[in-house]
Amino acid sequence: MTWRRRRWEKELDNLQLIHPYFPMIRPLLLFCPRSIAAALVGTFLIWIAGSVASTAQIVVGPYLQDAEPVSIVVMWETASADGSPYVDYGITTALGSSVAGVSIPGGAASKIHRVSIADLVPDTSYHYQVRTDTWAGPLLHFRTPPDPIHEASFRFVAYSDTQGGTVSTKHGEVVNDGIIGFVSENFGADMSDELAFVLVPGDLVENGTVQAQWKAQFFDESQNLSQFTPYYPVSGNHERNSPHYFDYFHLPINGTPGYEEHWYYKDYSNSRIIGLDSNSAYRLQVQLDWLDGVLSDACANAQIDFVFAQLHHPFKSEMWTPGETDYTGQVVSRLEQFSTQCGKPSVHFFGHTHGYSRGQSRDHRHLWINVASGEGNLDLWGVYPNAEYPEFQRSFPEWGFSLVEVEAGESPSLRVRRISRGNVIIPRDNEVIDDLTLRVNNTPPEQPLASYPNTNAGPVDPNRAVLIGSNYSDLDGDEHLETQFQVTGTAGDYSDPVVDHWNRFENWYAPPGFNSWESVETVGGRSITWADIGGLLAANTTYHWRLRHRDKSFGWSTWSAEQIFATGAATEDRALYVRMEGVGSGQGYTHPTLADLAGHTNSTPIGTRADSVASISWDPQGQQWVYYEGGGSGAVSTYPLLRDLANDTNSTQIGSGSATGHAVSSGPGGWYLVEGTNVRHYLSLADIATNAGFSLVGSSANPSLMDLTWNGSDWIVNLSDGRYFAYPSISDVANDLNSTYLGAGVPSPAAIAFFPSAAECNDGADNDADGSIDFGDDLSCKDSAGSTESSACSDGVDNDGDGKIDWDGGGVGAPDPQCHSAWGQTESPGCGLGAELAPLLVALFWIRRSLFRIR
Repeated sequence: MTWRRRRWEKELDNLQLIHPYFPMIRPLLLFCPRSIAAALVGTFLIWIAGSVASTAQIVVGPYLQDAEPVSIVVMWETASADGSPYVDYGITTALGSSVAGVSIPGGAASKIHRVSIADLVPDTSYHYQVRTDTWAGPLLHFRTPPDPIHEASFRFVAYSDTQGGTVSTKHGEVVNDGIIGFVSENFGADMSDELAFVLVPGDLVENGTVQAQWKAQFFDESQNLSQFTPYYPVSGNHERNSPHYFDYFHLPINGTPGYEEHWYYKDYSNSRIIGLDSNSAYRLQVQLDWLDGVLSDACANAQIDFVFAQLHHPFKSEMWTPGETDYTGQVVSRLEQFSTQCGKPSVHFFGHTHGYSRGQSRDHRHLWINVASGEGNLDLWGVYPNAEYPEFQRSFPEWGFSLVEVEAGESPSLRVRRISRGNVIIPRDNEVIDDLTLRVNNTPPEQPLASYPNTNAGPVDPNRAVLIGSNYSDLDGDEHLETQFQVTGTAGDYSDPVVDHWNRFENWYAPPGFNSWESVETVGGRSITWADIGGLLAANTTYHWRLRHRDKSFGWSTWSAEQIFATGAATEDRALYVRMEGVGSGQGYTHPTLADLAGHTNSTPIGTRADSVASISWDPQGQQWVYYEGGGSGAVSTYPLLRDLANDTNSTQIGSGSATGHAVSSGPGGWYLVEGTNVRHYLSLADIATNAGFSLVGSSANPSLMDLTWNGSDWIVNLSDGRYFAYPSISDVANDLNSTYLGAGVPSPAAIAFFPSAAECNDGADNDADGSIDFGDDLSCKDSAGSTESSACSDGVDNDGDGKIDWDGGGVGAPDPQCHSAWGQTESPGCGLGAELAPLLVALFWIRRSLFRIR
């Protein structure tokens, strides 16, 4: 064969790729003269143009369904019934094999076609082309799933709630710019190779009974992905149990007989994927019974390492509690028990609430993931009833999708990432806002110690009880995820604990005084090896407690050895506002109320610093005072007592940032620094100390902002002219919005802070270990004049004549002028014997002497 003939055959082969009916005239073209052949080819190409134009008859698809290692289903819809459906396929673009299918009526005159291709080779790429008797579609391709025995790793995508929203192109954006864009950039451009399948847990369209919506809202916008990668949906409430849903999809037929395609399962490599129907008409025991059998089989199947379930309705929903469904809770319970009993992690994907949430069961290796929203209008914070659930770690009112990577073989694992497309206020372009890896084979953290309180701690104030465990340690190098604390009144019995406290290392939720479109981290980088349980215990009671640590692969340590402690009397819980003068004096004061702070009234001196520039804050994590030195140095120091802060004693410097900020405060989500007019957010005190890892909250319109503090409900701001304002959120502070005027004091710069409760005082004990009984009315258990407690109190007598017992030292002599509460009109509850009982003391002395004489 000459090279010219070979070249001519190659050209004819290329033409054959354009249209499947070209083989009918190919033999004639091979043997007729080239001039005649050229004319025939020209005529054929004109015919091809008309034939190809007929592909516009395709209304929906082609798209892939129900892929198995040796088979797959191809579906599409045409505008008219113009012949029998076929799929030509092969491992090369020459195709070579053909199979016929079936058609059912669609809408109006349209037909929905389904062709099943069998006898395929596992884990192999095939080219395919749909056609009827009169036209052909484009040349596409797919890859068959691997044989499970080969333990192939894979990845898939899950997203939901693609029904129409105010941004009508969002679903297409999530698919094209989101899924295809992210996968192409990070793995490869061929979706058939890079994605095994796509899960969609419900609400594909706004109204499933309107057929036109299936094309416009779902198939058109997912077409660039669904023609290369199979989709596996489940029905949501918006599908309305419509026949269109069951006509458009061909799902595995292995559910309960009579409920085919309402629930089903499919195995892929080392994983089982389960689809469930959580709509009200199908919340049936028969479905739960079927699920029990499928999970039991997965437990016994050594090939299965993970189980993924998808259903539409949530059991718990932080952003939209009215959407919660108890039936899903029964499903979750079964998945939890499966994971614990079988040692195989499980996940349930859901939607219905339009936003992303991810969390985990406390006692089981089970993940909860809301994979919405693909297009539906977002459930912004505060628009509907919200609830903060301990199971959830991250919630964001944003569009996007979840990408799951499953590793098979000897070390199976799964990695879940949330890829966000943002919302109407916060734009994001495939930003990863969550990333979690879970391994099957995991060494749990080391057993911790219950460090404090213990039998040597002495009486614990129940209003200020804190549990402190030893540091987290993990042989695998996994990071610390959670710590659980339990307190009981009966040794060894934690079946009904008095306290069951679950600390997480992070919690993304609506910010206090929130903007409806954003989420903030509310834990703020605090240590989770201690728990504040003040107010949860009874006074004068013996308790037992324990703790355990959990790693980020969901492995719990064994419980610590049980520790015992006893509570004493409960002290009064007193909140105070603290002010440090900034210019000249360095004098510190405390104020009992916010009005007193704003007006500089009813103040009590607490000491004087040598330096006059200070920003202070109470650190609830470290139970310490923090001093930030503005004016250029950015030095950060901590103090154990307020008196130490006021007099610059016993300090520990923890860092020196480069920022020239003049105000710092602990608050929801971490720490906040005012630098000029900018307000910065830091996750931890260490970040403030090194000026690292901050984000800009906003820039204040008021350049006279001098200081701020969070008092548990509002941000309190002090301006350079002495005026005080309250703001409901830190963003309001940054933008000078929604403020409430509180009052004005002396117009001089001042550092302010809020101390949420008094230290352990009034219990008659030496809490600060300085050798003297504490003076309960003074902050930090010190009197305001010196380093020791007031010695002229505690006589148990009403020296000031106000009808209340004074606490004035217990000595003989004149009543002490401080025998009236430092905070106002009440005395300290501590009492003793003093000058007013001197005659009684003399009498007791003579009685005692007489008794000794009798002996």
